[in-house]
Amino acid sequence: SWRTATPILLGEFGQKSERRDDALQRRATRAFLENAKAQGFLGALGWRLDDERPSATGYAAHHSFIWQGRERPAAADVRAFAARAGLD
Repeated sequence: SWRTATPILLGEFGQKSERRDDALQRRATRAFLENAKAQGFLGALGWRLDDERPSATGYAAHHSFIWQGRERPAAADVRAFAARAGLD
């Protein structure tokens, strides 16, 4: 935190809605990453990189950054953020 100089890592961020919506996921991802940076956090971890499981009858596709074997658009936003921060 910028107030206490205590390192903070934002974990498990994601959209609140349970519908799979690429535009919503992108907005939420960008907002969490940019706000974490602005507040001086060490970083931020998106919830569920990939939640597809062949044996499962259902999964949280709305949070996953991978859908049907392909990256969703928000994954590119995470990659771009990391590149700007020199983390790629």
